[in-house]
Amino acid sequence: MLLKRMGIKNHLFILALHDPDLQGVNPFSPDLTMEQKVKIAHECRHNPWYAIREVIRLPASSGTEPLRYRLNRFNVAQMWLYFNHVTTLGIAPRQTGKSVASDVLMTILMSFMTVNTKMMLLTKDDSLRVGNVTRLKDIYKELPDFLQLKDRTDTNNTEKITINALNNVYTTSVAQPSTKGALKLGRGATIQNVHIDEAAFIKNIDITLPALLAATGAARDNAKAAGEPYGNILTTTAGYLNSKEGKYVYEEIYKKAMPWTEKLYDCKNEEELVDVIRKNSPGKKVMVLLEFNHRQLGYTDEWMRQKIEDAMAEGDAVLADFLNIWPEGSESSAIPKNLLKILFDSIQKEPYVEISSYGYVTRWYKTEEEIETLLKDRYMTISLDTSDAVGRDDIAMTLRDDKTGATLAAGQYNETNLITFSEWLVSWLERFPNLTMIIERRSSGVAIIDNLLKILPAKGMDPFRRLFNWIVDEALEYPARVEEVFRRNLEQRDPSLYVKYRKHFGYATSSGGRASRDALYGNTILSAIKYTGNAAHDKNLVDQIAGLTVKNGRIDHKTGSKDDLVISWTLGYWFLTSARNKEYYGIPNNIVLSTVINNVLEKDNNKEKIEMQRYQVALKEYIDNLLEELRKIKDPVRSHMLTNKIKHLYKDIDTSYVQPVNIDSVLETIELEKAKKQATQTTYYNY
Repeated sequence: MLLKRMGIKNHLFILALHDPDLQGVNPFSPDLTMEQKVKIAHECRHNPWYAIREVIRLPASSGTEPLRYRLNRFNVAQMWLYFNHVTTLGIAPRQTGKSVASDVLMTILMSFMTVNTKMMLLTKDDSLRVGNVTRLKDIYKELPDFLQLKDRTDTNNTEKITINALNNVYTTSVAQPSTKGALKLGRGATIQNVHIDEAAFIKNIDITLPALLAATGAARDNAKAAGEPYGNILTTTAGYLNSKEGKYVYEEIYKKAMPWTEKLYDCKNEEELVDVIRKNSPGKKVMVLLEFNHRQLGYTDEWMRQKIEDAMAEGDAVLADFLNIWPEGSESSAIPKNLLKILFDSIQKEPYVEISSYGYVTRWYKTEEEIETLLKDRYMTISLDTSDAVGRDDIAMTLRDDKTGATLAAGQYNETNLITFSEWLVSWLERFPNLTMIIERRSSGVAIIDNLLKILPAKGMDPFRRLFNWIVDEALEYPARVEEVFRRNLEQRDPSLYVKYRKHFGYATSSGGRASRDALYGNTILSAIKYTGNAAHDKNLVDQIAGLTVKNGRIDHKTGSKDDLVISWTLGYWFLTSARNKEYYGIPNNIVLSTVINNVLEKDNNKEKIEMQRYQVALKEYIDNLLEELRKIKDPVRSHMLTNKIKHLYKDIDTSYVQPVNIDSVLETIELEKAKKQATQTTYYNY
């Protein structure tokens, strides 16, 4: 019912029953016939959902009655992805059943779903190994007697479990402190199924994991050919970023996996699932991040507070163990803590997820109904960073509301077919007629722009009015270029103009001056947080901003990490605040960021400053109204007088309270518009 309410079409799979004769049959009944036992064993062999629903019982936590296994969003997703051969990294607060989920999966694999199969547990120390193995044994003991195939020849200690009747082996290993030991641990493994527990705390995980996964290739191929299950499961509590292990798991696994969405359940087959994950995974890996907080798993805040008190946890331990926060991220951040708090408070954990027909995932911070109604005619800016700055073809997208500056949507994409990706971008411009696009012109950005310059005119859309370009931005400096571009309508325009001016489209962060990386990472990003950080919403974006550091006196991303979403988000803010002549894109100047305020003052709750901010907002609205009046005035004397009044009033605008605009640029644009309008209304006769 939960999946159905979330709009998932494929919401009944967890109720699957292959053999209708088992409907209503209790696997624990003492009166089962031999035929029924065979049918139950066969169903368990081929249907994991039946096994966990009807057969799996957990040892009693109190009393003597075993407990039914409690499904939640985490363990259902983990199992579903495993049986589709997708590697997962699972993160959830302590005591929410994260480890039990993996133990249940390993139990059904080892007991009846596999034959001639090896399974391996790698964890951080011997105490965790003993705990995992003990849980496996306890869960196994609760199976119906006829499904317990162990005999006295089987190994059953704290390091190894076997079921010789099926030739299945479950082995365990712990972290190795030496480089040699860590490398040896991973090599030579012929294992179909790997569970790595507390990955962010395993010594030398950066050495062991690549070697281990590389060594499983042949075994996986054999399992695939035989139709046997195989895969990797990683689970961990959030690690510490000042440790080598924590940093490795965070940078190389956590940040490179595609965040989970239940929309994946509706993929038509495994091939489509893998394609969607690969396109939307920042690290080009077929890996999914399963990260859930206590509320998403059905626990209350009161329950969480009690668990924290019972554990006597404080400081970073609370952040890591119970709140899924990787400590040491914000302490070394280049962003002031008061601004980081604004960002973290804005996060919306449950975006509405949309998977396009092209296979691209968009995280929306509006409901499906709002997208189709409220946003249809809204003025919006979509901005794209086309490089992750470390040589990989990652593309980040953010969508902003031009009026509020709020993040409406975000996404990260890994796509080699840039023509397909360009077509998807065109679908955005078709879907939202008041949408303007600004593309970071580097790496794949050049090819994307070239594709758009071909596609848009063919679809009746003017690239010079839908894509940010310097012809428009520098209209006052180079009026001849503007005249050449716009003197004919779209249908009559010479196509060679797109070739001639193609280099003027997009924002080249590699250059200097106004269009540079330093311009974005200077005052722009801090101003963006101050005025629009309260509506940043996207967790991936906020995490990337929090991870920024200072290098050689300037803000930058850490070595090996990414800032693609940061660049995209900041680029959109730059367009709204610094791009000139936005009327060419159809954007009314008076609506741009017209409702934003200084969020720092709101957080500080300084009554005097808040009152001053209200005055500043009112003054800005008054000036906006005068600008609209100025557009309508034809009398040059009255126009000049009103222009001087606006300039005089604007001197009282305090940028500490409201987002400023380039008033001189706005006034020049208005005069240019009026001059063009007058020229078109004048008829000249040559005698």
